[in-house]
Amino acid sequence: METYILKSIACLFVLWGFYKLFLENLSHHHFKRGFLLFAVLCSLIIPSLVFTEYVRYEAPVISTVQPSDGVEMFIETPIMPAPATDMDTINWNLLLFTIYGLGVLLFGFRFLKNLYQILKRVRNNTKLKEKLVTKVLLQPLLPPHTFFNYIFLNKKQFEENRIPKEVLLHEEVHARQRHSLDVVLMEILQVVFWFNPMVYLIKNAVKLNHEFLADSEVIKKTQTPNHYQNTLLSYLSQESARKYQSVSMANAINYSSIKKRFKIMKKTSSKKALALRSALALPVVALLLFGFSETKTIQEQSTLDNILTIQNPVDKQFILLIANGEIILNGKKVPLNSFATTVDALTKSWEETEYTAIPVMANFSNTPLSFLKKVETEFQKTHFSKSNEGTRIFPDGYEKNIQEGASRKLMAEYNALAKKYNEMDRSKMRILKGDVERLEYIYSIMSDKQKADAEPFPDFPEPPQPPQPISIEKFHSPKSTQAPKTVKGTKTPTPQKTEAPKVVPSRKSVVPAPPQPPAPPKPNPLDHIIEMAKKDATFYYKRKEISADEAITLLKKNPDLSISTTKRNKERPVVKISKNL
Repeated sequence: METYILKSIACLFVLWGFYKLFLENLSHHHFKRGFLLFAVLCSLIIPSLVFTEYVRYEAPVISTVQPSDGVEMFIETPIMPAPATDMDTINWNLLLFTIYGLGVLLFGFRFLKNLYQILKRVRNNTKLKEKLVTKVLLQPLLPPHTFFNYIFLNKKQFEENRIPKEVLLHEEVHARQRHSLDVVLMEILQVVFWFNPMVYLIKNAVKLNHEFLADSEVIKKTQTPNHYQNTLLSYLSQESARKYQSVSMANAINYSSIKKRFKIMKKTSSKKALALRSALALPVVALLLFGFSETKTIQEQSTLDNILTIQNPVDKQFILLIANGEIILNGKKVPLNSFATTVDALTKSWEETEYTAIPVMANFSNTPLSFLKKVETEFQKTHFSKSNEGTRIFPDGYEKNIQEGASRKLMAEYNALAKKYNEMDRSKMRILKGDVERLEYIYSIMSDKQKADAEPFPDFPEPPQPPQPISIEKFHSPKSTQAPKTVKGTKTPTPQKTEAPKVVPSRKSVVPAPPQPPAPPKPNPLDHIIEMAKKDATFYYKRKEISADEAITLLKKNPDLSISTTKRNKERPVVKISKNL
């Protein structure tokens, strides 16, 4: 919308400038009237035009397999969103729309007020109807002005015949040629486009050209241009000594433009001059169409794409997207462990010919190579792959096209987070789970060189162990002299005097304590590492990723190493091996 407004203002400015330079001083006023209205329409239409251009375009494909093999692959680089700023919190669209609405209300109220003022004058004053016009006689001393077929005159001056006939003829021309239509159109445009400064300039040019038209008709009929000029000058100079308020929508005699009108009255332009200057307008309009219209480019599919589109119904397609470790098949998320069964369920109703005719479109971005290999392994289990003679979902050599390591933006994000936690006091660290997950993900896709050059991975302290349940044992002893605890809200019973029991020295009554539960066996670190290796965990030692075999070897050499295992939802476990502090 903002682009349309700016183009509209610029377009109207160019056409107004052309009119002022080449057309305003010509005596062909009817042509100028049409050009000014044409300029307004061009400024509204040209910026909204959209020319469609069809081009045949082929996206860059890293590796392609023929449709007979059933696989087509593209690789994309993810676009990271720009960081949010404080300015994003301001709803600029709402603010601008509110300001625009207030302007429309203000100028709309002004338009309706002026219209009501004219209608009130017509209704409350004496009217003299003639052939094509109606003269409205007013009590206030206002200059003659016209609105459609109504000519407003001062009643006293009209009855005393003090209004020159040339002035009356001038107003009749305004009424017969319907100049008020142009004025009302410009007033409406001013309400809608009140913020456009060019609307005011075009409006003044339209009104001045109306005066040229009326003056030209009066001179043609009276054939006395000098007498007409003297009449206007004497009549207006007499009225200009008095302050009056006229209605902006009416065509009124304007003393401020009299000098310009007198200059145009003496000019006579040839048709040749009009033709030459009109011819200049054609390249100007062509440039406006080229510069201010919009061209939309539509990529045209190749013949083969069209054939495949016709043969393949919507419910029989295979569009695979893998991004950030997530699998999306035909717009739906699919877990890795159920990928093969989901593919078989999708292609269950396919004919044998469709298995070779419908291509697999695979698109992956920002995903580790290890995960892509697992997707490939699952795909080999499907009936779709077996029907195509074991075709792969990713053609040979796709590993070379995967970006090595993390992008610059991810590296900058990692360094900022890692530096933040490395500078913290380890005993007072406030760790956010989301930051830890983000650090681990970026670190997992970094190359060895990036890991060496980047900030060290933060040495997060081990999470605190959950509190162990405390077993409470009750011992009963006759020598216990502690008073029972009083529970709030209950009454303490009054002790009664009783005789002390006789205690036999040879026998002492003691309630034995319950036996302690056996301590759980201490887990074997090596067995834990082997168990995590079966679950395809990721192992780290000294902040560097190592294989499962290397982790097992480390534990065999040094069983006292510290092991920390984390697992989030359904993701692979992460095992960190470090030396005991």
